[in-house]
Amino acid sequence: VSFVEYLPDDGKIRLGFSSKIIPYLSQLSREFTRYDLEHVGNMTSIYGIRFYELLIQWKSTGFREIKIIWLKKQLQIEDKYKAIKDFKKNVIEPAINDINTHSNYNVEWTQRKTGRRVTHLTFIFSEKSPKTPAKPKIKESMIDGVAESVIKLRARAGESWAAAAFRIKAEDAKAAANMKS
Repeated sequence: VSFVEYLPDDGKIRLGFSSKIIPYLSQLSREFTRYDLEHVGNMTSIYGIRFYELLIQWKSTGFREIKIIWLKKQLQIEDKYKAIKDFKKNVIEPAINDINTHSNYNVEWTQRKTGRRVTHLTFIFSEKSPKTPAKPKIKESMIDGVAESVIKLRARAGESWAAAAFRIKAEDAKAAANMKS
């Protein structure tokens, strides 16, 4: 980095790079995994985000099998969780729970043994159906139990809204009574 300039009024940081680094920066557009922060922002497991990244690299297939040795190295926990049950309890299950709860993916996983030892984890995952945004419920103003939009439609010229509401309520009650008989 050639220079760093803080712009606190704009909430920005400006970085300058030397010409020697520019070719490497242009490669970044091809060599990374992209995802929206909203899908990982609420995760509580320290491994949830990393698992999410490892899985969505294979989102086109919805399947990924990972060697446990490689996975521990990626998570920088090679010397921890010697017993597979501890690894599953403290790393895998909380991470997958986080992904299923907070992200846009559902993940299921199984283990694969080589001989008597668990050596691989297999993940099957798919994107959740997009949530359709709920239409905001607009509370409509009422006059004497009659919605203002109804009053606007049925009020007579020169009639006050209160008088119109009273009349509409009486007319609707009469019409309902006639329908019953």
